[in-house]
Amino acid sequence: MSEGNVIRVLARIYVDDLAGSLPLYEQSTGQSSPHTFTFGATRLARVGDFLLIEGADARVRSHAATIAVRDVAEVVAAVTKAGGQLLEGPAEGPNGPR
Repeated sequence: MSEGNVIRVLARIYVDDLAGSLPLYEQSTGQSSPHTFTFGATRLARVGDFLLIEGADARVRSHAATIAVRDVAEVVAAVTKAGGQLLEGPAEGPNGPR
């Protein structure tokens, strides 16, 4: 069986206080070293399969999940071939193409 393009699906959790929210997710997932980063005015932390987001505007809050893939170009080609339309991206992000 061939390996798929999707690596992980991250549930987006919008929080008012990123630092104050981390202990609950660290305890719940058993991960004590979250990957934290900033994208524009938004602060984020990946803890297990959760993406905690502080400072998100209404446009960002309209998204329910983040899907990590091996190859963004493959996703663009698949969406286009299926007759879909990309609403945003691909674009460079703090952790590589998004």
